[in-house]
Amino acid sequence: MQTLIDFADKYLCHVLPTLLKDRTTGRNIIWATDPTPENWCCFSDEITLKQVESAGIVPRVLKRIESQKERTRKKAEVFTPTWACKKMVDLAEKDLDVDNWENFISKTCLEVTCGEAPFLVSRYNTVTGEPIPVPDRIGLLDRKLRAISQNIRKYPDGRSGAKRMERTYNRYKCGYGALYFGEALKAFSSTYGYEWQGDNLLLARANLLLTYCEHWRQYFKREPIKAHVEIIAEIVSWNVWQMDGLKKTVPGTDIPCKIYDWKKNEEVLFKDIGKENDE
Repeated sequence: MQTLIDFADKYLCHVLPTLLKDRTTGRNIIWATDPTPENWCCFSDEITLKQVESAGIVPRVLKRIESQKERTRKKAEVFTPTWACKKMVDLAEKDLDVDNWENFISKTCLEVTCGEAPFLVSRYNTVTGEPIPVPDRIGLLDRKLRAISQNIRKYPDGRSGAKRMERTYNRYKCGYGALYFGEALKAFSSTYGYEWQGDNLLLARANLLLTYCEHWRQYFKREPIKAHVEIIAEIVSWNVWQMDGLKKTVPGTDIPCKIYDWKKNEEVLFKDIGKENDE
């Protein structure tokens, strides 16, 4: 079976320090699970660049059967097959105004306890390990990026991304590449997910980052712009975060998790989201 996530990939390797960041603590994400014995780590230890190189962090489907069973027993880790993800995403999509593609790509969506984020991006079947071609992917973010690809050339007038990125967007104007990037910023900044286990979280973040690169290659038939990939990595490091979903805190602590509201251009505590509407 081929490598599903290659941490030596030139783009992924370049932004790996960003993808390891925990935006709540300002440090790296923690293992929050049972690391491989050779790393001599414990639950609360941060995942380091060196460990990513040596620990053999791989998707669940490539782990030993014994390890899969152990994580299911201890962490209730069971990944959903692609056919089931598709049925659920199809149902969710009905409420997302898909007939208006510009509204659709900006609709906020959240995958809870996301694992490797198969509901957001479906680079491979998480049960069989079979890679999925870009045009056949069924994740919500895949669908947003596909909507951009299908409609972007109808709108030759430039667009900006989230306010925080407008200056960077203007700096890298380059025809349809900049236009695509600006719309992709909206898609990524409105797509969220959280996960408890640190290695799964890193895999989810890597899957989102690689998805951007692969959709870009599919559409433009050339390599993505490194500066664009860096900005996408920053968004992903905020929007896909490590959290105890019951307490809304960093796992094993009482520290409330922060995320970024790109529309309001501000950091917010996840536990406070929706409170203003209840008052």
